[in-house]
Amino acid sequence: MKLFKWKEKQLDASSIFRQSVQKAITILLNSNNSPTDEMVLALFQKKGISEVDAVEILLFLPIAFLRRLYDHLKWHDSYFEFDSKNNPVEKKFADSTSFQIIQEETEKYFQNLPVSRNITNIAWRSAEFNALNDILLRNPDMKAEDVILSKTFIVR
Repeated sequence: MKLFKWKEKQLDASSIFRQSVQKAITILLNSNNSPTDEMVLALFQKKGISEVDAVEILLFLPIAFLRRLYDHLKWHDSYFEFDSKNNPVEKKFADSTSFQIIQEETEKYFQNLPVSRNITNIAWRSAEFNALNDILLRNPDMKAEDVILSKTFIVR
């Protein structure tokens, strides 16, 4: 199964998706290693998460965790996703039902005062986390607030 060749499909019913997000959070929090995206997708599906939901969760959950972890940064409210002709199309996070549910479940998780090591088990999976971390490591006097953030690009 190729993550990047997946075509957008209809999400399962939102209550099932919400349960899948909760399950995925637990799976990733308990991960002691750094599984590849393909391994995570296979694990999600093995635990009963549909392929469609697994891809949405893998794409958006790390972004939601990072945005909550660094909620004081000025995040863009939109992102780019490539269409079938490989052209970037701008979309709003607010218009994505899957992102909204993931964001709600992320907020519930953070309200329970999570351990920071557990948070990074999920947040590090986002390209934004890795870019921000790299910039801050190369510039030790810089604060995260000083980094100018670009819009996210989603590649399915």
